[in-house]
Amino acid sequence: MHPDPLSWLCGLPDRQGTTLFLRSPEHDGETQDSTDLDLLAFDAVDEICVERLWPPSGPPSLDLLRLPAALLKQPERLASFGLITHRLLTSTLVTDPSGRGGPAQDRARELCWEPAHQRARLASFLEMAQLTVREVGVSWSFPAQALFWLHMTHAACFAAMLDAAHRLCPNVYTRPFLRLAELEALVGTALVEPMIDTLQLGDDPAALELPLREMQHLVAQRCAEPAWPATIGDGTRAEYRYWIATGEVQTRINAAREMVARGSRAGAVFYLRYCAYSLARVAMIHQRVAEGSRLALSFIRPEREVGPDLLAHHPDLYALLNKVLAGPQKVTLDQVHCALAWVQQLRGVTQRWLTQNDLGFDGLPDWQPHRLPG
Repeated sequence: MHPDPLSWLCGLPDRQGTTLFLRSPEHDGETQDSTDLDLLAFDAVDEICVERLWPPSGPPSLDLLRLPAALLKQPERLASFGLITHRLLTSTLVTDPSGRGGPAQDRARELCWEPAHQRARLASFLEMAQLTVREVGVSWSFPAQALFWLHMTHAACFAAMLDAAHRLCPNVYTRPFLRLAELEALVGTALVEPMIDTLQLGDDPAALELPLREMQHLVAQRCAEPAWPATIGDGTRAEYRYWIATGEVQTRINAAREMVARGSRAGAVFYLRYCAYSLARVAMIHQRVAEGSRLALSFIRPEREVGPDLLAHHPDLYALLNKVLAGPQKVTLDQVHCALAWVQQLRGVTQRWLTQNDLGFDGLPDWQPHRLPG
């Protein structure tokens, strides 16, 4: 435990009604617990929001995933909530002023492996896999971006297979290697090396640091938080603030360095590429608001092709993003097609594992890149 930062947080006037859960164990095997403390915060928000706070005592920072307090009255939802279920069940209750946090966690734990709740979580992971493959079809002009979508496809498949095996994996979307060797042994299929080869994760993570810092510098210069139209939800606004904050990229770089020190170079590359894409999304969302868009923009899922949009408005950001996503080697369309072929095999591995665990999803739809008209 880190009593000083947690006591500081609990003492803030606007947080005294917040129910807090702390990730347990604080150290996840790839980074030290001094990097940050991951917290679930059930408080006065209407949708999922992210926030990083820096206590006056200094590191570690507090990385909050904020959820509506009303969910504490809905343990059935908390048992069906994808990776949030995994986060809740791998966390320790810190403060519970409402008295609902402990009972909600206990009830979600009782319910989580019941078929209806587990199948709901699996469906969310499989939908993520299908949608990220679909995004490849609108990324052909930017092959490195197309390959990035398949990073997310892999993570979603691993989430589904680990959940089917009753393994909790709260960080799998950003740190998939934490449980991957265990999963590989369970399913009896090679997963680690094919993933590294397919996604070109053998790059030097240190080489990604400078372009990431340059991206953050450009985004900070150009993309101060805008006057939001009413159509932009609080979740997207919070994510935007999170990534433009001074120090966020360096915090991520520090975590990646610790991952390398603990033997996870490929994991560090995966992690930093996610950061680069998030910075690119800040620039894209800023551009949409400047154009007067009234779309309900998602932070992660792009409303336009990433490559052409960045080239039109931020060509220097495009070049930097390409350096992070592609590394020193140019990503080719042939490599993307090879990656798609492996993803189809991974889909088969996932479906067989679900069937073996009596969670068949026999109607699993095809995962195909989107085909543009004409």
